[in-house]
This record gives sequence, structure tokens and C-alpha cells, in this order.
Amino acid sequence: MSLRVVAVDMDGTFLRPDMTYDRPRFARLLARLGERGVRFVVASGNQSWQLRSFFEPTDAVAFAAENGHFVYDTGRETPLFAVEPDPDLGRALVGTLEDLRHPYLVSSVEGACMPPGSGTPTRPGRGCTTRA
Repeated sequence: MSLRVVAVDMDGTFLRPDMTYDRPRFARLLARLGERGVRFVVASGNQSWQLRSFFEPTDAVAFAAENGHFVYDTGRETPLFAVEPDPDLGRALVGTLEDLRHPYLVSSVEGACMPPGSGTPTRPGRGCTTRA
């Protein structure tokens, strides 16, 4: 059995410069891909919630988000695969970045956290606590 996939990046590849795409044309192409047993996968450095915002819930799209750290199958809200770093190592890294006053954004399945006063992520996570 062969795996048949079309995978695209979003920014500067699938999307136009104004962050749109031809939705009716895509719907037709996605239907044709499905008829042929070809899966459509969005592979991007962006967060999954941002990637999903470009597609209709009925679109048969899978996602490899945040450079492959979170992989979602078609129609699934929970990842098939998720890289979860060691929490102690994460806290130590964030602590060092805060001590250096270096900007950061930490993301997880639940959302994203940024340093206090640096703005609010579009979809903040629950319990964004950086220090133990």
C-alpha cells in the first residue's frame, strides 16, 4: 500500500500575499484529491489553531503544526503526535530568557504563553505560569 499525500506550507506557498486563497477552487481540488485517495496535509511552523482558521470544519485537511511538533489527523482535535518537552527544562529555559529579558513564546497543545508586558498571544493558554 502506498501513502499518497499532498503537503503544503502556508505562508508564501499556499496562501497569497494577502493571506487568502481561492476557496471554491480549493474545495474542488480537495474533493478530487479525496476521490483519488490522496490526503491533503498542511505542514507549517504556525500553531494548529491558526492553521485551522484558514479552513472550513468540513475540509478534509490534516495538520503538521509548529514544525511537526504537533500532528493532527483529519477531523481530530487532539494530536496524533505531540512533542512534550521536560517541564523542568522548559521552566529553566523560560527563566533564563526572562532573566536576559529576551522575548519568547512558549506553546503547547493548550495554547501559548508570552512574557508579561510583551503583548497577549492571539490564543493564550490556560495557566501560563513560567516559574515553578
